[in-house]
Amino acid sequence: MTGARAREKAIECGRTRKLCDYVGVAAVAWAKNDFLIVTEYLSKRTSRALIFAADNSRDPVVIDQPLLTNLVPVNLRPQLRENDHVFMEASQVEGETLTLRVWGYGKHDANGFRWRCEYILLEGAISCEETPTVERK
Repeated sequence: MTGARAREKAIECGRTRKLCDYVGVAAVAWAKNDFLIVTEYLSKRTSRALIFAADNSRDPVVIDQPLLTNLVPVNLRPQLRENDHVFMEASQVEGETLTLRVWGYGKHDANGFRWRCEYILLEGAISCEETPTVERK
């Protein structure tokens, strides 16, 4: 999808509801437990993840660089603050856990960094672990 508005359509009743306005490109997927997960690529330097409950039973969750910076342990924050390219991609929701891929590069990490993070939707808590990076040339 590119441009204007994302909409969800309930096939059984034919109704639609506005989910969000977005810019750039968005990748959208249904999770098997009725969550819609969206990765919105805001620019060439950043992205964010959005999670919507299909039944509208809870507020949407938006995970972006500023929120992630506040949630991760202090020792991981420089990778988010000091790199000028930081991306996150929602990959799946299992139960109440959203799995994210987070990666970036810049002044702090010339060869880049990669994390696998798990965000607990009901608690707003996150845990991240480093994953191997491919060296940039």
